Amino acid sequence: MKITDLIKKIKTTKELIRNPELIIEGISDDSRKVKQNHLFVAIKGFETDGHNYLKQAVENGAKFIIAEDESRIPSGVDYCVVENTRNIVGILANEFYDNPSHKVKVIGVTGTNGKTTTTYLLESIINESNSSAGVIGTIEYRYGSAKKKALNTTPSAIELVTMLSEMVKAKVGYAIIEVSSHSIDQKRIAGIQFVEGIFTNLTQDHLDYHKTIDEYGKVKKSFFIEHLWKQKKLGWGEDGLAILNADDPLTQKIIQDGDGSYVTYSVLKEADFYLVKSCCGYNKNELLIRHDGKEYTITSKLIGNFNLYNVLTSFSACVSLGLPVDKVIQGIEKLEIVPGRFERVDEGQDFLVIVDYSHTPDSLTCAIASGRDAIRCVSTKGRVITIFGCGGDRDKLKRPIMGKIAGESSDYCIITNDNPRTEDPEDIIKAILVGIKESGLSEANYEVITDREEAIRRGIEIAKSGDVLLIAGKGHENYQIIGKKKFDFDDKEIARKYLKKLISNRI
Repeated sequence: MKITDLIKKIKTTKELIRNPELIIEGISDDSRKVKQNHLFVAIKGFETDGHNYLKQAVENGAKFIIAEDESRIPSGVDYCVVENTRNIVGILANEFYDNPSHKVKVIGVTGTNGKTTTTYLLESIINESNSSAGVIGTIEYRYGSAKKKALNTTPSAIELVTMLSEMVKAKVGYAIIEVSSHSIDQKRIAGIQFVEGIFTNLTQDHLDYHKTIDEYGKVKKSFFIEHLWKQKKLGWGEDGLAILNADDPLTQKIIQDGDGSYVTYSVLKEADFYLVKSCCGYNKNELLIRHDGKEYTITSKLIGNFNLYNVLTSFSACVSLGLPVDKVIQGIEKLEIVPGRFERVDEGQDFLVIVDYSHTPDSLTCAIASGRDAIRCVSTKGRVITIFGCGGDRDKLKRPIMGKIAGESSDYCIITNDNPRTEDPEDIIKAILVGIKESGLSEANYEVITDREEAIRRGIEIAKSGDVLLIAGKGHENYQIIGKKKFDFDDKEIARKYLKKLISNRI
């Protein structure tokens, strides 16, 4: 693409374009990925500054630079200067790849909890509706025959648009993206047209980044007000439809402060789509949903009361897209598991073992409550045994809160490592114990086992018939980060290992 065509939509403060006919063959914000005839965007990141690598980018073949600091641009290369490179890189990427979001229908899912499960449900529904779906989310990026391990919930702006372009080539009908608060704040989704934006909920998380829950909420809200409902004004395409959780207070703020089309869904009250009644079982959830004067019965294999929201969210979003209702229901009922989301580990034991990605106060509350519901369904007096920790180098405020929640809601707790990263594991556990002690849980009903594998082994050892053993925090992750090193570690595989030993010893 000719350089003058590529940069025509961005506002520059200074330009040096000696060759307006220059053809750009690729763009990058990582100097290591720069090739011959590329454009390089220097972004000031949180850990490093792309301006430090301008010389390397030019040596690797960059023929044009976009930067914030003109004084650091090597001589002999054409360039333009902008106020904030982070704000324009997504727009450049969309221009270079010919706006792929205008050719594949993009659905964005944002919120603290439920994003991943919702994307899996949407994918199942769309595939059942004689179309095809690609997913970009926390667990992996997959579309067509491609499958890539996810490094971030939402990838960088250039990576994201590149994948959308690849989806267009693979003739994918819908792209489903988990839209993280970081990606909204860092403008990674700039220039992308969303046909729908889904809001799941807002609970405490990422306060190491956003500092306060109010700031976190403002970022989530901005996805709808400053992006979804301003796409036409910004020249990114047509405005999209918002699918909003009427049970979350942030929804009313979105509606009050914004100006766009939306529908609401609710588990607790009447809305455009709402739950009439439900039954959360040991092996299934049953829902009766009302919309537009009609009622629909759905039986989902995704257990846990929090999955009532995920099913209702997905049903609301896909019916609002105009997909056939019978196919929507079939797609929901077809999905059996979501990796690491209230996932059962079964080796024939007489108690329930659940691995769940609950790493926030709200998600831990929901997971423990769902474990309690499962016990009620089989009419036993079983206990909920919760194994959990908190991640290091992340939101420290939630540690005592989660300790208190676990202590109040569980019958027995084992506090252990999550991903301690560069923090001392003992300091993390001490903060959790503050909440455990506030909960009033007897010292006889909790213990600290720093080694996570040993904690899982211990949980299986003490579990009795009819109990629910919840292994919380890491879910689908198959690693553990200690210091700055990543080690192989999978809660499901560790649990399976000791369950097999348990069953073998009983035979």
